[in-house]
Amino acid sequence: MRETDDTPSPFLIEARRADRATEMKAWLIAALLMVAVVGVDILSDITDIERRGGSATVSPMLLLEFTSIFSLLALFPLVAYFTRRLPFPLSRWQEWWRVAPLYLVATMVFSLLHVGFMILLRKTLFPLLLGVPYIFITANGSWLSGWFYEYRKDLLTLTLFVGLLYMLRRLDELSQERQAANNEAREAQRLTVKCGGRVFFLPAQQVRWVKAAGNYVEIAEGDRVHLVRSSLKAVRDQLAAANVPMQQTHRSWLVNGDFIKEIEANAKGTYALRLNDDTKIPLSRNFRADLMQAMK
Repeated sequence: MRETDDTPSPFLIEARRADRATEMKAWLIAALLMVAVVGVDILSDITDIERRGGSATVSPMLLLEFTSIFSLLALFPLVAYFTRRLPFPLSRWQEWWRVAPLYLVATMVFSLLHVGFMILLRKTLFPLLLGVPYIFITANGSWLSGWFYEYRKDLLTLTLFVGLLYMLRRLDELSQERQAANNEAREAQRLTVKCGGRVFFLPAQQVRWVKAAGNYVEIAEGDRVHLVRSSLKAVRDQLAAANVPMQQTHRSWLVNGDFIKEIEANAKGTYALRLNDDTKIPLSRNFRADLMQAMK
């Protein structure tokens, strides 16, 4: 019997490395945002105290705020692991009933861990740095109301963490998809495009023109026009990878130079391109010089 090799493949190792880089980027963004918010809050509190004629003591404010931030950021890897193992199905609301209760429990666990770690830090640092004990109770002496006060803020912080992770992971996925599409165009001479949940392929050299249409682009290939969800730049990058001589003639148009028949000028001093199937394409003044140079 052949033994199974449990050594991770190079692709898996690279994927894990990319995941860690994305999570570190999200951690840094979260840290910067939280420090900025805390800085503004402390300055606002100092201004309010001085307006009332008091004298603000900055040290306790800094210790309170930054022990909370440190505790929250220390929990970020756990949030990253949890959302990696159990992604929230934002686009599949039918599955929310299965995932949402687990996320609700996770918010309470996250808050309890944050408050517990924060209290431990404060009980250790307050006597050492300020010479006074730290007591975690509210004005009425209730631990539960004190935790609920923190829980409301922790909900917002956890939403920030999850939102950052989801956004950066999605951007990383899109970047990988674009790179894979460019590689496919380079190696197989075909475009990879998506529309309506489908992925289909178009012969790159047969693309005559591309037109931006909001969040979509129209791609004329052969005698057909395809409407696909993409950007003009993404399609242009694929065509460039496939060595198709596409020329930008307008901020919304790309034209395959092999299909240009002639350049027409009208009485108003504007220009247009006529393709070999008699299609007319607008030619903007901003792109005319580049096109003329490329057509020499």
